[in-house]
Amino acid sequence: MRYLKNLKTKAISAIFLTIFVSGCAGFNSPPPTVGTPVPRLDPRDEARCIDPGVRGNAVQALADNRLALAECSRKHANVVGQYNEVYQEAQGQ
Repeated sequence: MRYLKNLKTKAISAIFLTIFVSGCAGFNSPPPTVGTPVPRLDPRDEARCIDPGVRGNAVQALADNRLALAECSRKHANVVGQYNEVYQEAQGQ
């Protein structure tokens, strides 16, 4: 009975030491490499899209909203294009 208790203690100690020592292995490893740097967005593309609302003449409000939509679509296309460029560079590494 004493033999089993002693064996159990040794087994637990061995498992504990294995886990403890394996955790230290990461301290000697080199730092992770940095991936593709993500360039800053153009400040014009970072700006929020405007909502001109509807006021006054309906025809003028429609035109203002169409212009705002076109501007927002351009910003979206620029951001998506930049994302795709960065993504393709990252895939090439």
